[in-house]
Amino acid sequence: MLCIVLCADALFKPVQRLQRNTLVLHDLIKHTPKDHPDYDTLQKALNLSQHNLENFGTNLVPGNRMEEKRNLVKSSFLVELVSGWRKLRFIFLFSDVLVCTKREQHRGGKVTFDCKWFIPMNVLKLDTKFAYQDDLKHSKKDEIDDLKKKLRSLKNELKQEMKKEESKDKHWSISGMAMSRTIEKLKKKINELEAQLILASPKLPFKVWHDTGKVHTMLMTTDYEREEWREVITSLRRKSAHVETEPPSALDVQEMVNRVRELPQVNKIGSVLTETDEEVIYGTLNVTIHKMNGLKSACDTYCCLEMDSYGHFFMKARTHICSNSLDPSWNEDFELELEGSQTLRILCYRKGPDKHGDVLLGRGALEMSKEWLKGTFQEKTVAMNDFSLVLSVRYTAAEKTMRRTPSKQSTAVFGTKISTCAKRESKTVPTIVTACVQEVEKRGMDETGIYRVSGVTSDVQKLKKYFDKNVKVGTMNVSDVDIHSVTGVLKLYFRELPEPLFTEDSYTNFVDALKLNDEEGKEKCMLSLLHNLPDINYYTAVYLLEHLLRVSRVEKDNKMSIHNLSTIFGPTLLAPATKNTAATMSEMMSLGAEQCMKQSAVIYYLLSLLVKGVSLRRSSSQL
Repeated sequence: MLCIVLCADALFKPVQRLQRNTLVLHDLIKHTPKDHPDYDTLQKALNLSQHNLENFGTNLVPGNRMEEKRNLVKSSFLVELVSGWRKLRFIFLFSDVLVCTKREQHRGGKVTFDCKWFIPMNVLKLDTKFAYQDDLKHSKKDEIDDLKKKLRSLKNELKQEMKKEESKDKHWSISGMAMSRTIEKLKKKINELEAQLILASPKLPFKVWHDTGKVHTMLMTTDYEREEWREVITSLRRKSAHVETEPPSALDVQEMVNRVRELPQVNKIGSVLTETDEEVIYGTLNVTIHKMNGLKSACDTYCCLEMDSYGHFFMKARTHICSNSLDPSWNEDFELELEGSQTLRILCYRKGPDKHGDVLLGRGALEMSKEWLKGTFQEKTVAMNDFSLVLSVRYTAAEKTMRRTPSKQSTAVFGTKISTCAKRESKTVPTIVTACVQEVEKRGMDETGIYRVSGVTSDVQKLKKYFDKNVKVGTMNVSDVDIHSVTGVLKLYFRELPEPLFTEDSYTNFVDALKLNDEEGKEKCMLSLLHNLPDINYYTAVYLLEHLLRVSRVEKDNKMSIHNLSTIFGPTLLAPATKNTAATMSEMMSLGAEQCMKQSAVIYYLLSLLVKGVSLRRSSSQL
């Protein structure tokens, strides 16, 4: 059975990547001299790839030969709106028909797909620009983040259990025959949570309908995903427009689905459960967006970066707008956190007349692998339709990002003890903290994703150097950079403290206090721990937490709840410095995920007290 699955996988993946490979070959030939020894080989490969692409899914003929010409082009989980309610569906896109099914998981690992509806490609119509309403359109992002955190923890736990099982039986197989009950329970929990996350996340509508039939509205998570489906369906519709075929019956469609259901899906939701730690990547990725080549006319353009976490994609950064240029150039760099990541997606837009009118010019992706990711910048060219985007990437492994290294510069702000900075300035809260907080409250309170979206790394580093050189110079320059770079500097300052703001000595006590069942006792214990921090740490912590409360009060505009803010600031304020240890990367990341949840829970609890009107400040009797 394992061999059959692996063979099917090996046959199916080249079909999935056919379009992308053709674009890559185009780009290689464009930059390869004709006298180069590889030029003829590349040209032959391009001709073959182009021939397959042009003939893929075409020449459909009626009668018994129809099945021989039908191919599965794409498949994945999507969400369908049914009478305003979200339903989890599994979609099969064949070369001549789109099929919507309900996926059912049965005991023993058996999976079936019940066909709900289907539309032949030659009568299918689609639309992506329309308004919609449903029960979860305004769902809270903190609920989605909570699901992500639980999934992250369970998947790390599953990897550890699977590793133990492998060590017990070298002939263990993924058929499930030798799996422990613990592994089965973990996988069931993960499947349930993942289904909830898939249902809650999508916001982008995609409508398809039969030219004489019922309309079906699907929801997708990212622009990249929606554009991918739109492009493929448009291409297949064009090829089938002039082909007269007899539409398949419901029985035919169900048989089609039954025959191909073992093939892997195009997106990787759910597939990262059994992937090894060598296949997913942790740490940070520095991405520099350089320039765009090949535009036909001048326009206002910008780029967005998406990164996956365990198969789910989220927007991570956005460049500034390059105005009215035929050859737009940004040279902006971003630092993205990698957490079970495998793919970087890049989307390029033309700015429209209003904020809802931006046009997607093109999209591309980089499949990440430890085989080519290096600690130095590597330039890459990503082909997108008729143009290309030039960028550079640099990878830093997780074990190198978790260290708090003291600065060797005696007058520095970053990497210096917080008490040293504050006493040097004769203040209870360091200037860098107050300057950044005041700037955020001045112009960033209604900024979507404030503290979550990455700032331009070069701006962050420039501002860092200003503060290290002279705090007055740094304060003067905070108003000259993008607000996301200001928040980036503030977070970087706390990350680079030689000791976390909440101190290593108090860390275990804060975490243990959360376990108390007596709510009144828990509150007193947490406040006592906060009040017993060193004076500078205490004043800075309270100042920052009160600021985060004010940020959360504008959640309607900035989409940042106390849950989101605690997720970001928990590890930043509490995580101890990483020690050199003999633990494996898998063990370190599993422990790290568990600790991150505890650290975030501490900040969430303190912010929750503020929401309830409880003061975090010491009483006059304690002074």
